[in-house]
Amino acid sequence: MRQSGKGNPFLIAMIVIMLFLAIGCGKQEEVETAPPPTIDFIKYYDVALETAREKSMPVLLDFYTDWCGWCKRLDSITFRDSAVAALSEKIIFAKINGGQDTVAREKHSIQGYPSLVLLDSAGQEIDRIGGFLPPDEFVITINNYLQGIGTLDYYLAIADTGSTPEIDFALAQKYGDRGLFDKSEEYFQKVIKTNKNNEGSFTSASMMALADISLRLDRYDEAIARYNMVKKKFPDSTTVNDADIYIAICHREKGDTTAAIKAFEDFLINYPNSPDSSYAQKQIDRLKNPPPPEEEE
Repeated sequence: MRQSGKGNPFLIAMIVIMLFLAIGCGKQEEVETAPPPTIDFIKYYDVALETAREKSMPVLLDFYTDWCGWCKRLDSITFRDSAVAALSEKIIFAKINGGQDTVAREKHSIQGYPSLVLLDSAGQEIDRIGGFLPPDEFVITINNYLQGIGTLDYYLAIADTGSTPEIDFALAQKYGDRGLFDKSEEYFQKVIKTNKNNEGSFTSASMMALADISLRLDRYDEAIARYNMVKKKFPDSTTVNDADIYIAICHREKGDTTAAIKAFEDFLINYPNSPDSSYAQKQIDRLKNPPPPEEEE
């Protein structure tokens, strides 16, 4: 006998449930396999600035090199974050190879990599980020810059009404990031002079920064003297660890191989658990067994 058109209610209910579960699983699988958000980077400096002018949008220049490890982390972590990718709705992103585009690099006084320079639509600098930032901090920093918060002009305006060691330290860093080392040193020296008790560790950090400036300018003996001054004045500070590794680097850069090896070896003895221990060991191995020079073509 044929079944009526109404069918079996229990069987129909089971079919509906199975279809619902199948659809739900399909949607879940689709969500899990969705590609990560991406940013459409412009590859050329002039094109990036022209696009910013045409669209009346700010542009963020990501200066990188192929050998820069922190640049790769910026690509694999920060730029793959959905909140960071969402910023591309209001700013133009551009990648500039600092090793190849020397004109753009010199124009913006790039001091290290990665360096991210935020410009307005007319090509004037708003501010910059020197180094790697994780996604959350990156988004906050860029949004603050777009609102005029935390920029060089922002700190200068505050300093006009009454500077503090914290404000002067921030200004010193801002000038240093731009390669304006005379102005940077001026503000670091002001911190050292006014912050006698090292409140907020701004004095010890300023002294380290002055030594770093000397190193960056290839004034190695001056840098070594400044790092040693940090060690003498703040022997219990964590900056002593950094001072010792940079003293070794100074010896290496000035070509004093014997002193460099000893400094790196002393570092390993004094700081066996330091995150820089593997770096120090690699430097020792390289200095003791330098790679053969490349054959001339």
